[in-house]
Amino acid sequence: MVSDGSVGRSCRARPGPLQAAIPVLWEAWPRHIDPFKNLRVAPVRAESFAFHDEAEEAAPQIEGGNVIHMKTVIVDDHPVVRKGLRLLMECEPRIEVVGEASNGLMALEAVRDLCPDLLLLDINMPEMSGLEVLRHLRDQSNFIPIIILSNHSDTRYVDAALEMGANGYVGKDSGFDVLMMAIEAIREGLPYIDPKIPRRAA
Repeated sequence: MVSDGSVGRSCRARPGPLQAAIPVLWEAWPRHIDPFKNLRVAPVRAESFAFHDEAEEAAPQIEGGNVIHMKTVIVDDHPVVRKGLRLLMECEPRIEVVGEASNGLMALEAVRDLCPDLLLLDINMPEMSGLEVLRHLRDQSNFIPIIILSNHSDTRYVDAALEMGANGYVGKDSGFDVLMMAIEAIREGLPYIDPKIPRRAA
């Protein structure tokens, strides 16, 4: 069963880096899953995607006097990461976290059962990697917006995710404002790559 992971709302001042807001030993993250196993990926030219270097505050979208919430599912195998992201995102009036998943199979179940508007997806997870989830959804013609939120900044991971249809890629060492910039870009129908991610030469 997919948990909605509900927690109390506490909107304190947001710290900058996500890794500061989510107390995890980032350098010790497990790499027990090879997300490239059995994957064939063509190179992607980074210039085909938009890069955003400065934060821009976008006004909430309004319909019938009500703020339109972007229903979001957080997928990560670390409970403290999911809880930390939920606490940060629940302070945003435009975001509604409707569920969480701790592995790839649960992510597919959440997409099926909760019909979210956005999937925040880690790469290294048990049962099924984030890249496998991404490939499965696109193979099934499910084009839900997906942001890869990962501690991997290697261009192999970025190119693989973009080639398979990810709408955005954000590093976990970036600030929460960068994640919100990615969400706003995708809300407007634009792709987004974290400016900290190395860019492939033209």
